[in-house]
Amino acid sequence: MSDHEHTTPDGSPTRRLAMPCDVSPMPFHLYRPHVPLVLTDRTWPDRQCTVAPQWASVDLRDGNQALVDPMDSERKLRLFTTLVDIGFKEIEVGFPSASQTDFDFLRWLIEQDQIPEDVTIQVLTQARKPLIDRTVEALKGCRRAILHLYNSTSTLQRRVVFGLDRDAIRDMAVQGTRWVKEAIQTLEGTEIVLEYSPESFTGTELDFAAEVSDAVVEAWAPRPGEKVIINLPATVEMATPNHYADQIEWMHRNLKHRGREIEKVESMVEKAMTSYQSWLLQLEARPTVESFEKHLDRILEEELGAFAKKSGIAEDRKNELRDRIRAKLLHGPLTKIKEASQNGGVARYLHALHSLFDLGPKEKD
Repeated sequence: MSDHEHTTPDGSPTRRLAMPCDVSPMPFHLYRPHVPLVLTDRTWPDRQCTVAPQWASVDLRDGNQALVDPMDSERKLRLFTTLVDIGFKEIEVGFPSASQTDFDFLRWLIEQDQIPEDVTIQVLTQARKPLIDRTVEALKGCRRAILHLYNSTSTLQRRVVFGLDRDAIRDMAVQGTRWVKEAIQTLEGTEIVLEYSPESFTGTELDFAAEVSDAVVEAWAPRPGEKVIINLPATVEMATPNHYADQIEWMHRNLKHRGREIEKVESMVEKAMTSYQSWLLQLEARPTVESFEKHLDRILEEELGAFAKKSGIAEDRKNELRDRIRAKLLHGPLTKIKEASQNGGVARYLHALHSLFDLGPKEKD
């Protein structure tokens, strides 16, 4: 311990040994303050989670992030069984390209049919071809899996680790995605869901994180109805949680392809609805359909009004949502009416429609 000089109450100097409770000489001046994101119209503080999220466990991952004494296959199996019993439906089982134990454990789960029908396993790999190929090799025979691809995008790692600019880092992610697409062609009967992480997201410029994520989705080119998971990890906690929440909301607003597949489906429904219009003009069910539409509009106005207040969406966006949801909800009943009219049973269906939605006086049979 070093000596510290102090003064007594009367001002005379005295010396004593330095104690652990003394003020630490931490060099705060070496650290720059974090500059917060300016998001004055944030909505997350007032939002409420009303639906259970899709929980995913990553507790089984060892690989290149292993403990000094990593889990062996027996311990991994006990933990996997526990996670299944708890009710997790997505479980990251390892990093098969970085650990022989992880690779062997995954192979055992698949070959011994230990993965329940309603559980999707997940594996992690960097955006490097040998690692991607090894990962896909470990998945052979699996029914369904999430392949989690990542590469670091932060300003620090671009400069210090890779020595690459933004374009080169984006190309690394896109090339990794293409390697995954090529590699999974060797799998038979396996459904692969792509997950991508701009690693060290919290140290990445938001516009660049969105740019890379959008480029990955475009390279993957998902089929209609196929989802791509974008994971935004707080790899290094560089600010307080409220700032991270602002970052997530910004990405939610600015990712180009978020909800794209839903919009495709809605567009198809709207197109199909157009073909009903001339048919409805001559349909005996028209009064009932009009009553149903008015009933639906009342519900939409109330629900969308509440949603708009919570989420802060613009009026034109609210109107767009109303039109899409209305078309989507009308599609089923109108299809049934059309089928019933072709089969001569439209009166019975109209009676049921009146009773279900309390539309007022029933049409005469």
